[in-house]
Amino acid sequence: MITQKIKALFQFIEYLHSNIENFNHYNGLIMELETLNNKRNELEPGRNYKDKLQYDKVQAEIENKFKTLQENTANLIKAKAKELNLCNFDNAPIYNFNGIINEIHQLKNNFIDKDLSEIFKHKSQYIEYRMQTHKTFLSLQIFFNDLDVIAKNLFDYFKDTQQNEFEAFETKAIPVNSIAETIQGFKKGQTKFTLPGSVLFNTSTNERLQNEALPPQQTETKTPTAPAIALLCNLINDAGIIKRKTMKYLRNIVNVFVKNTV
Repeated sequence: MITQKIKALFQFIEYLHSNIENFNHYNGLIMELETLNNKRNELEPGRNYKDKLQYDKVQAEIENKFKTLQENTANLIKAKAKELNLCNFDNAPIYNFNGIINEIHQLKNNFIDKDLSEIFKHKSQYIEYRMQTHKTFLSLQIFFNDLDVIAKNLFDYFKDTQQNEFEAFETKAIPVNSIAETIQGFKKGQTKFTLPGSVLFNTSTNERLQNEALPPQQTETKTPTAPAIALLCNLINDAGIIKRKTMKYLRNIVNVFVKNTV
């Protein structure tokens, strides 16, 4: 049975799908902003006054165009999600989708035949929207990452093929070898990474050798050590993030699927 929260998700998908053409009107503006950002990155305002003058000019243009983009895309999307009580943005960029995963689990267990047409219809609409529009509008990457996970959790259950229907647009995890590389990737707008377990977990050589001899089901799950967490916090602080907000940004910087190295 389709519950109220699932209905809200479907209404939100309908809203996104109905605005594909409207949102795509701003693709040219997004390209302009990306070009301006590249131009800004080439300038060195701290070294020369001419670069500083040019930097300020480019920055003002970026801010003006970015405001226009947000008012006509991202802000509307967030407003609709709030209106439907689909998502709580109070702790953004940590988004609370109000327990919808629990109701998705219930739907998988309790769906009836007449639910299927609604489910397939909205799956098609969601995939079409994500395939045909800009992925983030330069500000909603984490929101859509989370929404993709929710949608995939639901729609992947209701499919007749082994194909990954989200392959074309879902965020791929980027392999990195250190927390510093993770932070650099985050600065570039990436939000999902894979780190070797040895980076976050304090595993001695003897422990690794011992665990290598164990069957997979006997391998212990290790927790991050204090030095690893301290190192992460220091690197985050070095990246210019205020320490009191460290936990808030851990969600973004270390959206890590830790690879088991034992």
